[in-house]
Parts: sequence; structure tokens; C-alpha cells
Amino acid sequence: MVSGSKAMNAIEIIGVNPDEAHFEAMYNEKVHFLANQAVGFRLNYPKSGENQGWNKDCDDGWRDRDREWHDRDMLARILNKVKGSDKVLKEMKDDISSLNQTITSHSVSIKQLEIQMGQISTNLNPRPKGGLPSDTMVNPKNEA
Repeated sequence: MVSGSKAMNAIEIIGVNPDEAHFEAMYNEKVHFLANQAVGFRLNYPKSGENQGWNKDCDDGWRDRDREWHDRDMLARILNKVKGSDKVLKEMKDDISSLNQTITSHSVSIKQLEIQMGQISTNLNPRPKGGLPSDTMVNPKNEA
């Protein structure tokens, strides 16, 4: 066995309940791997493709400036949407006001028509005060 390596056996777990789990060897082949692969290397060694000359912790304001531009852009979009919403809200308010005026006008017209119908009815069917209508009809079937 290589120094620094460990041997392992692969096993299979059978069963759903962990208290009743049965372990069976799937195969007896030994697997070798190195336990400490990073020995001898710097742990913070830069990955390939990474810019080694750039200090990530250097704060020269570029990140904040990008964030500020992004925030301004987002704020401008929000303000434009609010202005658009205000415009739509004003149009809706004007439409509701117009509907209220139309309803009021129709209510007045209906009231005037009711008064006129009452006047026409009174003129067409005059009744003597305190009496019954003068147009009595004879029972057409001679009943009663």
C-alpha cells in the first residue's frame, strides 16, 4: 500500500429503516486514494485563468460606481413606471367622473319622465273625488 493512502471496501445498504439496514459487500476490490493530496502545494495557489495581478480586496470605487449606476437606472425605471401609473390613474378618475355625471343626468331624466307619465295618466283617466270610477262594466258572464 502507498504511504498516505487508505484502503476502503465498497458496500451496499439494503432497507429503508436505518435501524434495520443490512450491509452487504458489493465487491471486495480495494480502492486506494491519497489522503492528503494538497501536501507540498500552497492551499491558496491561484487557479488557472485567474488574474494574479488583480487584488480583489482593492477598493478603488469601481464596484460602488457600478452599483450606483445600476441603482440610478433602477430608480429611473421605477419613477417612469410610477409616472405611467399616475397617468393611468388620472384617466381612470376622469372616466369615473364622467360616468357619475352621466348617471346623475339619467336619474334627473327618469324622474322627469315619471312626473310626466303621472300627469298623462291623470288627464286620461279622470276620477271624481271620493267616488268610484264611473265606468262600471256589467259582468260579461252574468255571474254573481
